[in-house]
Amino acid sequence: MKKLFALCLLLLLCMICASAEPARDITDECTFQMPYIATKLKYMTDRNYETVTESKELLEPNLLITPGETPVAGVYVEFGKSRLPFLVQVKEGKEWVTIASGGGYYAQEYVAFQPQEKTFRLKFITNGYAECLRISEITLLSPGEIDRDKIHIWHDTVGKADLMITVAHPDDELLWLGGCIPYYAAERNMNVLVTYLTCGKSCRELELLNGLWHCGVRHYPAIAYLPDFKAYNAEAVYERWDRSQLYQYLVRLIREHKPEVIVTHDFKGEYGHAQHVACAYSTLRAVEYAVNPEYNTYSANKYGTWQVKKLYVHLGEEYTTFVDWHQPLKAFEGKSGFEIACEAYQMHISQMDGSTYYDVADRGTDYDSFIFTLVQSTVGMDVKGGDLFENIQPEDLTSTYYKFE
Repeated sequence: MKKLFALCLLLLLCMICASAEPARDITDECTFQMPYIATKLKYMTDRNYETVTESKELLEPNLLITPGETPVAGVYVEFGKSRLPFLVQVKEGKEWVTIASGGGYYAQEYVAFQPQEKTFRLKFITNGYAECLRISEITLLSPGEIDRDKIHIWHDTVGKADLMITVAHPDDELLWLGGCIPYYAAERNMNVLVTYLTCGKSCRELELLNGLWHCGVRHYPAIAYLPDFKAYNAEAVYERWDRSQLYQYLVRLIREHKPEVIVTHDFKGEYGHAQHVACAYSTLRAVEYAVNPEYNTYSANKYGTWQVKKLYVHLGEEYTTFVDWHQPLKAFEGKSGFEIACEAYQMHISQMDGSTYYDVADRGTDYDSFIFTLVQSTVGMDVKGGDLFENIQPEDLTSTYYKFE
């Protein structure tokens, strides 16, 4: 009896170990076919975000995938420039049958399904319009536990936000705000909405997603996709961005997501960048307008008005608040928020071509990411310092929608 019990226990342990076996990247074992391809098929497996496999304009383009020796149990699609919902289909007789689907909401999308040993396809939905299918990278996985550091399963953009960060470009949230995101998103487990005004290339969106994930963000950011260009002053920026439309966009985000605290750029644009200046002043105006029920009545009626309790800008002539991003964080096994921000910045590979020489601004440097100015507050000025949520009551903060992993 004891031997039988021991044997059953051993089998159970084997099953548990087998089920916990990590999924492997088996992309190189598989073969691909894409009808009417316009660029090289290998671009979507070269692990380079700056190259993209693209089809010609088609109604419902599809990608045929034939597994090698190992069954395929999941597909991770990283889109280039545009994204499309898709169906995972297998052929039964003469018909293609859907076994899973991807919504096409995010630039990174993972779909799991029953392991497939034979050819299956991804059929992309274009809703009656001929469109190009653009895939920057595709990863195929064997059965097993996926590595969440590499395969990102995004939640919808946060509902009620605790903190909203508004920056002009991907990587600004790291360079100028330092450990802000790792500290509040992961260590404090707060709902953080990161908002970007520009994102010129598809590679930059994928890079910013990797950086945010590394910092502990699990809700998809808000991206306005405004044009990125050189300008010598904020007025030139507003001419192309449309000041009125930008204000309305930011007001809608504030009313919809109801952040308690907002952080944005220095009013001088850090080193004088005109788009940083426009971002900072537009955020200031949006905070003021979000309270007014007469401003943009459509979003006021849909979401209600909202009073942000605290608005901070980076730096400032006589800064009010210092936050130590060098403190060790439990969420990152003792690494500091500053260290995590530096690691996340390294994921912005397209910016490492030697034409730019920026680093995450450390304590005491010209663009010190540890200092902020509180420019508007309904809860009084900071006295203790060290926390952008000073004077914010715990009951005003949301329960988070996920637990940091």
